[in-house]
Amino acid sequence: MNSAELQHKLFTIIAAEHQLAQTTIKKSVDKDSIYKLLRWLRSEFEPKHHYKEENLIYPKLLKNPRIHEGGPFCMHFFHEHLEERPEEIAKSIIKHPIVYSKPQLFFKKNKSPLEIPLEEHVSMSHVLDYLIENYSFLQDAEFSTIFFKYKRMFFNHNEKEQTCFFHLCNDLLDKTDLDAIYSDWLSNPLICLDGNIFWCSLNLSLLNLKFFSSSQ
Repeated sequence: MNSAELQHKLFTIIAAEHQLAQTTIKKSVDKDSIYKLLRWLRSEFEPKHHYKEENLIYPKLLKNPRIHEGGPFCMHFFHEHLEERPEEIAKSIIKHPIVYSKPQLFFKKNKSPLEIPLEEHVSMSHVLDYLIENYSFLQDAEFSTIFFKYKRMFFNHNEKEQTCFFHLCNDLLDKTDLDAIYSDWLSNPLICLDGNIFWCSLNLSLLNLKFFSSSQ
């Protein structure tokens, strides 16, 4: 990705939150620490990070008819999405269809490339709930296998956002929109697993942020 093109601070804070979550995931190596991580992801990361993407960014993108144009990165990830659909992975684990909330159904019904990251959000959320709810019943090997699938979806999702979704936002939203989203985003900061409020250095450029991929 050409990070030099992505100068707005919104992309910095989103990428920094990706980095925070993925670093926290990497540090969680035993079943007990993974369980604490999963609870944090469910109670803190998803209700804030993913929620803000769906409620602050998606509506503004959907108003722009160019959202349907996609791009070379999006086409690549679209084919990847068809070959290994998060919804199918989630259904194979939870043994029932995934369920969208009413606000999420609005974006699903208004056909656009936003369906892909939305499906990933919902699929990851279902797998996350399954791991938490069945923590005491799953054998260690099965728990580890499912957690690996969740982690792979999570890392791949972030990589797609940083190589495609950021560029869509940068191309389709003007500075006024980005500034407004950024201001709202900061109004509800993440609380880290250790209980501290998470703030990234807001003058840090994307060139200085490490972008993780699923292979790391």
